Amino acid sequence: MRLVEEKIPRLGRIVLPNYPQHVVQRGHNEQAVFAEEADYLYYLNTLEECKDLYDIKVYGFCLMINQVHLNIATR
Repeated sequence: MRLVEEKIPRLGRIVLPNYPQHVVQRGHNEQAVFAEEADYLYYLNTLEECKDLYDIKVYGFCLMINQVHLNIATR
């Protein structure tokens, strides 16, 4: 007899305007996502572009070698 694991989808997130969200991005298996200083600068420039493009308020961020933490809100 073969056991089949049922996959239940997650519930959709509730996103409220101006409500802060903690967003975490991590490297697979804790691998580095930034190899050198230029990678950090590229990420920050891209974040700035996306912030303006999608009208997102960035309250804070933390860039570590293997992960990124953002505190952001949609408007």
